[in-house]
Order: sequence, then C-alpha cells, then structure tokens
Amino acid sequence: MVAYKRRFTEKPLKALANLHPAILIGNYGALEQIRDFGFQTFDGWIDESYDRIEDPQDRFEAAYAAFLDFREKSRALILNDSDLRDLLIRNAQTAMVDLRVRYRDEFDPALVKGTKQAVPLQGQ
Repeated sequence: MVAYKRRFTEKPLKALANLHPAILIGNYGALEQIRDFGFQTFDGWIDESYDRIEDPQDRFEAAYAAFLDFREKSRALILNDSDLRDLLIRNAQTAMVDLRVRYRDEFDPALVKGTKQAVPLQGQ
C-alpha cells in the first residue's frame, strides 16, 4: 500500500473469479483499475469510498471498516440478493473468459510489437 502507484496483484482477480465479493486493501485507485479490466465492483453493497483515500493508513482503516460492515450482513445478503449474485457471476465470466480473450487479442500482440507496456494499464 503506497500513496499513489496504481497496481494490484492476482489476488483480487482470484477472489472475483471464484464468486467472492472483494474489498481490496491495496493501493490508491486499485478498484478503479479493476473496473478498467472489465470487472464490476461492489459499490452499493460495500462502501468503496476507501479506494479514494490517498493516505495508506487511513485507506487501510476505512477498508477494514467496510469489511467489518459487510461481514455483518454478508451471508443473508448474498443468499437473498439476486442482483449481487448476478454481479458475482458476471465477474467470474470476466475473469475466466473475457480477460483471457482480451489478453490474447489486445495485450499480447501489442507486447510483441512493442506498443504496450509489459504490464497493461499500470500507472494510468
């Protein structure tokens, strides 16, 4: 968790691919970058305002508070909210199919041609 560098690891993608809501305790703007990859985040179910907090410690504390709040309501919410279940399924589809196709069609050829960075969308 640093103040400005936008990046994330494979861990939130693994959660999204496995039908899990994600609270990303990471760098500033990481949720925005996840959305840039085609995923939908959980604003409306989870308070995602933490992603726009620049100070790493304050961002961590806000993300952890969002986690505690979501944990209290999560089981009944996931079982009874069809919109949330649909979003989880769409994210799994994005992770398992759409992202692979996007890499194959967009990022890999650009990397070979030298027209894109080795790590796509980093630092935007």
